Amino acid sequence: LASIDYDPRLIEEIAEIVGHHDSTASAASRNDALVKDADKLYRLTRPGYVFFLDLFGLDYRGYLNVLATRADRWFFTETAKVCAGDMLADLNACAKELEAAADHEEGRAARGD
Repeated sequence: LASIDYDPRLIEEIAEIVGHHDSTASAASRNDALVKDADKLYRLTRPGYVFFLDLFGLDYRGYLNVLATRADRWFFTETAKVCAGDMLADLNACAKELEAAADHEEGRAARGD
């Protein structure tokens, strides 16, 4: 950012937020809260769900339950809380699809297909 003459005060704030966005439970500023919310909301997208599902080695329902349990206390902004509710509903459908696909593959393997 310095190489494109970005405001040094903003560079410092950005570096602080990025450096601690996933390691502190509280938000130091509105911008920090927005970055933390965006980071957590990514986990509620289908790509984020699958990525963290594999990373943590959890089953579809187990990880969905973890997310649903944390969603109420994870977010700082009301907008993120509303988005999280909608995204959790989509993830529930995603989990059902993944379970159905896994069941189908297990059935094929058992039959020797």
